Amino acid sequence: MGAKVQGKATIGHLRKIGSKRLFGKLTLKLLAQAGACGDTTVLYERLGPAARLPNVYHSKTSEWLYCLSGSMSAIVDGRRHRLSAGSMLFLPPGVRHRFVTAKRACEALSIFSPALDLGRGGDVHVEP
Repeated sequence: MGAKVQGKATIGHLRKIGSKRLFGKLTLKLLAQAGACGDTTVLYERLGPAARLPNVYHSKTSEWLYCLSGSMSAIVDGRRHRLSAGSMLFLPPGVRHRFVTAKRACEALSIFSPALDLGRGGDVHVEP
């Protein structure tokens, strides 16, 4: 028998969720945070055209990224990987990564487990 899940179902739309900008051209929309979906964070991400994000890593959190539309390059531990609609990427804790777009924007869905702390002193470590 499966585990019983308690809580209320929620229905929403991406247009109605507030957004936050990071690193210039990266727009984040928090879809779910710990508690609402277990110990995970779900983010909608849009990286504008001609964007170059800094190298980051998460010390405690794994990230699963699914590319929804557009394309970008993921530089993972110094190696470049091309991502386009339908591509998936798994990043365990401690893996250095950054994303770069060319002429078009890229939209992605990221799931972090355990939940990602986005606050000051959180689990997003930016490298110089």
